[in-house]
Amino acid sequence: MLEVWTEDDKRPVTSVDQDTARLALNIITCAGFGLAYSFRAAADNLKEGYSMSYGASLMAVMENISFLILVPSWVLDLPVLPEGLANFKRAIHEFKGYMVDMVNTAKQEAVNGDTLQPNLLNTLVQKSEMGNASKGSGGGLTDEEIHGNLFIFSFAGHETTANTLTYSIYLLAAFPKWQDWLFQEIKSVCWKLDEEEPNLYESLYPKLNRCLAVMVSPITP
Repeated sequence: MLEVWTEDDKRPVTSVDQDTARLALNIITCAGFGLAYSFRAAADNLKEGYSMSYGASLMAVMENISFLILVPSWVLDLPVLPEGLANFKRAIHEFKGYMVDMVNTAKQEAVNGDTLQPNLLNTLVQKSEMGNASKGSGGGLTDEEIHGNLFIFSFAGHETTANTLTYSIYLLAAFPKWQDWLFQEIKSVCWKLDEEEPNLYESLYPKLNRCLAVMVSPITP
């Protein structure tokens, strides 16, 4: 995001809310599902058989979430739809396809005994498979329940994270002295960052008290 913002020093940044929305989406999909995307939507690699990336399909669903509430499901089955609804229907179809693929892949890796990344998706699949193994068929989460958890995690976490980032950036821009205050802590804690450390998050998070203060408290001059 910073690279995009600094490409042209003379061009003002007017897309903070859209950019933080994409940044938040990238963070959630990486931490929750092990998926990494370029900040530039055009750079996302499309999976074979899809016309949208996972990130693009999720963003399209969330931007038009009111359709799920206001439009009866049978309307989406009509042969002809307005462009907005048609695009929404396509986004839903592709988003669900990605979730099915991710769950199936995680299940196959679990069956093969592969080492799974410690993320939300793999945790849900592992617990579900353990439940099925201990209680027989039906003991763990169904695929539909896993899909629902993944969607709620994406939807609920995305908007709040994006909004927090947006207002933090606005406030830090308005009060530069707090930028320096924040930078001092980041430089001190992350200067000798070891990305190979297995418990990197657990070791860094407790030390970033100033960062936490900016996220949870209003900034005053």
